[in-house]
Amino acid sequence: MTMAYVLVVQPSAIVGFAGNSVVDVNGVMISKEAIVITCSLISALITILMGLYANLPFALSCGMGSNFMFGVLIQSGSLSFAQAMTMTLVSGIVFVLLTIFGIRDVIVRMMPKNIKIAIGTAIGFLLLI
Repeated sequence: MTMAYVLVVQPSAIVGFAGNSVVDVNGVMISKEAIVITCSLISALITILMGLYANLPFALSCGMGSNFMFGVLIQSGSLSFAQAMTMTLVSGIVFVLLTIFGIRDVIVRMMPKNIKIAIGTAIGFLLLI
């Protein structure tokens, strides 16, 4: 159900609720259909990789928070689609490097247990709404 939620909400987060597409500052048109297809393919690919590499049954998808922020910046003309995708790529590389060097694990272990539970609960309630 969460994956279906992501596929429904993701296009609206980037394109907005007003129309079926948005044009960035460079004239590139981004349609809701293209976002749904891209999000579906990426979600399938990274879920399969998670299963094959980590041998864990976790479904993965695109990041909703950063995509909403980039969608607002693209709609306002402050950012091009290419710049948003570059920032997404860089943040992904940083996250992978933090994981490889064990820094992410140290940060997670330093967090109090009640904060970890609260984050999971808050995300669950957000998805429930």
